[in-house]
Amino acid sequence: MAQAKSYFLKARQFYAHAGSCHWDKKQTDSTFGVYEKLFRFTDEYYQLTLQLFNKGFTAVLPGFVKLEKQYQAGHLKKFGLPFTGLYPFVRSQHSEKLTMEAVQYFIQNKAFAEALRYLQLSGNVAKAKSQQKQIALGFVSKNIRPQSLILTQPEWAYFAKTYRKALAAKRK
Repeated sequence: MAQAKSYFLKARQFYAHAGSCHWDKKQTDSTFGVYEKLFRFTDEYYQLTLQLFNKGFTAVLPGFVKLEKQYQAGHLKKFGLPFTGLYPFVRSQHSEKLTMEAVQYFIQNKAFAEALRYLQLSGNVAKAKSQQKQIALGFVSKNIRPQSLILTQPEWAYFAKTYRKALAAKRK
């Protein structure tokens, strides 16, 4: 990847100094833009992995979310980069601690549907009553309706009760 980036930088420099050549400027600028996104992404991903091992999961969560959005928005999958999104990463770790850190991150950022999605990875959702309550209240405040399946499953009884109670209070 380093060699590819080096060639890219040389090509961009050549292009900048080759004003007399007849290029399709729009196409060339577009191509350079795609590769700039690719190399920016790989640099940031490398830094994120270093931080993950040095600072821990909670410290890199915001960067991970940003990087995943960047990966999707830049359509970088077509380059076959070895990138695992946040949800598959958390799921593959089978770690209650990482799962709850992700849940808490999404609650704090008022992304309640995402928080619920991650909470579903938890091995014991019944113990996560505080998070269930925060997510249920968040759903009501943002007028989001949870899947009916969650409202009927016994392990989600606290969530369902809190959600229905908050919904009833909002209607008054």
